Amino acid sequence: MENLSKYHLNGLRAVDALARHGTLAAAANELCISPGAISKHVLGVEQKIGKKLFSRTASGFKAVENVEEFLIELTRGFRFLSNSLEQLKEHAPKQIRLSVAPAFAKSWLIPRLTNFYRRHPEIVISLDASRDIIDISHHGYDCAIRFGKGNWRGTERTRIMDQLLFPVCNPHFVPLLRSLEDLLNVNIITSESIGMNWQIWLEANGAEGLQLQRKLSFSDEDLCLSAAVNGLGVALSWQTQAIDSLRSGQLVVPFASSVPTGFSYWLLTPSGTRLSASVQAFKEWLEDEMVICRGLFDIIPPPTNLHSEV
Repeated sequence: MENLSKYHLNGLRAVDALARHGTLAAAANELCISPGAISKHVLGVEQKIGKKLFSRTASGFKAVENVEEFLIELTRGFRFLSNSLEQLKEHAPKQIRLSVAPAFAKSWLIPRLTNFYRRHPEIVISLDASRDIIDISHHGYDCAIRFGKGNWRGTERTRIMDQLLFPVCNPHFVPLLRSLEDLLNVNIITSESIGMNWQIWLEANGAEGLQLQRKLSFSDEDLCLSAAVNGLGVALSWQTQAIDSLRSGQLVVPFASSVPTGFSYWLLTPSGTRLSASVQAFKEWLEDEMVICRGLFDIIPPPTNLHSEV
C-alpha cells in the first residue's frame, strides 16, 4: 500500500479542486487561496507521484491520459470524508460560540434567548461579551454581533438593525422638559461610545448653539441607560438598547425626535466559510426576532426635527 504520509492534504485538495473546476482561478476561489498557491500545491503532488497530472489548454487545465480514474477516485474520497465528518457532527452536541457587544447582550439578546431555546433546545450558545475588533475564526468564534458601519474585513455581514438616536429619561423628568432649552437645567448623561453624540442630536434639531454644561460621563452606553433609569439625568439611547425599559415604563422619551446614527448592529461570520446548521438557525431566529421587535418600536419617535429658540 502506498505510504500516504508523504502527501500533504492541502496538495491533494488543490489537485481535486483543479480537476473539478479546470482553472486555477476557480480552484483558488473554492479553497480561498491564490492561483499561485494552487499551482505550487499541484506541482508538489506531481513531484511526489513522479507523474504529470494536468496539461494546459486554451480554456484552462485538463487531466492527462491515464489520470482521469485517479482524479475521480480522489474526488470520491474527499466526498466520503466530508460526509463522514458531517455524520459525526450530527451526533455531537450542537454549540455556537458567540462574541457579542456587551450592551446588546444585556439589553436585548439575553432577555430574548429563552425564545431561541424554545425553538432550538438542542443548541447551546456560549456567549462572550466583548466589543473588541476580532478575527472571528482565529479566536475560535462561530459568529459575532458588533455595532458599527459594517466595514470589518474577513467577514460576511448581515445587518440586524439600523439604529436611531433619541433622548430618554426617568418619567419624573417629564414636567421639567417642556422645550430643548430645559436641557440646560438638568444633568446630561454622556458616553464616549460611538453613536452616543449629543451634538449630533442637537444639530439635527436646530439647537447646535445649545451649550450643555451639567454633564455626567460614563464609560459605556449600558451604564448611561442605567443612570437614566435611576433618575440621574437625560441620556441618549437607541432602539435595541432602550426598548424594554421604555415599554416597562422605566424610561420615557421626553422629546419626539430621533436621528439616524449611521451605525447598525451586524451579525458577522467568517468569510468563505459555509455556515453550520446551528449558526444558520441562530441567524434565522435573530432575523425573525427583529421582525417582531420592529412592531414594538412604535413607542420610539421617527426621525423628525424639533425647533429650538437658540
